[in-house]
Amino acid sequence: MNAIVWRRPVVVFASTLVAIGLCLTFSSAANGFAKTSVRQSPWTADTARPGSAQALLDAVNAVGVLRDPLAYAGASRCGSSICVELVRGSARRFERLLTGSQDVIRQATLRYGVHSAGWLRIQYVEHSYGALQRETALVDRWVTARRLSRLINSWGPDAKTDRVYLQLVQYNGREARLIVNKFGSQWIVVARGSYPLPERSSRTEDNAPFSGGDPVVFDLSEQLCSSGFGYFGNNTGDQFGLSAGHCALGSSGELIYNNGNNAPMGQVSTVYYTSGGYDLVSIKGTTWIGYVWNGSGQAAYGILGQVQPLMVGDGVTFDGGFSQITFDVPVNKVNYCQSYTGGWSTCHVTQATSNSTDVCAGGDSGGPVITRVSGGYYAFAAGTIVGGGYVKNKGYQCEFQMINYIMTEVNGTLMTAPS
Repeated sequence: MNAIVWRRPVVVFASTLVAIGLCLTFSSAANGFAKTSVRQSPWTADTARPGSAQALLDAVNAVGVLRDPLAYAGASRCGSSICVELVRGSARRFERLLTGSQDVIRQATLRYGVHSAGWLRIQYVEHSYGALQRETALVDRWVTARRLSRLINSWGPDAKTDRVYLQLVQYNGREARLIVNKFGSQWIVVARGSYPLPERSSRTEDNAPFSGGDPVVFDLSEQLCSSGFGYFGNNTGDQFGLSAGHCALGSSGELIYNNGNNAPMGQVSTVYYTSGGYDLVSIKGTTWIGYVWNGSGQAAYGILGQVQPLMVGDGVTFDGGFSQITFDVPVNKVNYCQSYTGGWSTCHVTQATSNSTDVCAGGDSGGPVITRVSGGYYAFAAGTIVGGGYVKNKGYQCEFQMINYIMTEVNGTLMTAPS
């Protein structure tokens, strides 16, 4: 069954959305977005100030995920437009949400220098973000009750198929059909092929391809830090890893090792470390995989992609190589600049605070921050740890740089779990 249903092009909402500078259109096509007669958007990533297109996408994502997850399925950049996926019959409701969220949209556009109208395209899908999350939780309970984790590699929502996507350790056609029949072909798809379980025992015994959250040591600076997410360079397609810029001496070529088993993890490629800017270092010379470590020490959280925009009160999970993992710490500040000892500061920072747990101790810098998906062993990348500490009467605070700004700065594409 084709999961995407299309309607004929019709321009709607022009009068109600003029106040927030948006024009929504529907597109129709058999296998993709059709060309429409609407005028080209007056802003693009090239003509607007850096980050403007991403800011508008983040704002639309926030409205959909946080305010109507049962209607909203996702959004992405498509050329100079924002393509939004909704379940059929919910477009009018989404219009009202955007109209009622003028402050969110306007703040995103004006802050980044987008002063003209943009436009969105609507694509109808079968299942919403919330519906696929609920179905994933059902699959998770079934796998747990039947103790099938040794037979099933992974399961979770998949935007491409609009289904819960499941991978078997050893593919068997009969077993695949039984699983599909149990949950229904409208909800689940089983990947063809076999997907063996990772053979790692702990983050201190990791080897290539490396997961995020390893304890690492930089050989020249002798700094103890953590590895972050892997990514692909957009210009070369080469694999890189991330850590914190303040861990390196500031030049390329410095070697990096796992602090447990001394496995070589490559060398410093580029240091992005300027006061008021970024605190990053890219690592080259080895291979990475789209996983981060979980609480039991196994690389079980497959990265689905970048997190939807975070809001105050959202829970994030810190996965530094030394503190290990702290689950669902509430966010209390979003996207600001933070000063640190030594006279330097970092921007595009988000902070989370725990009243009882030291969220990020020494050595956790550069480690991954994620948001876990309910059900299954998947997560979205939120950022990399920069710093933190205990503040009297406020608790244990930890700051991380936001993943969308990181990928823009390094000109990379986040590495996700194999599918």
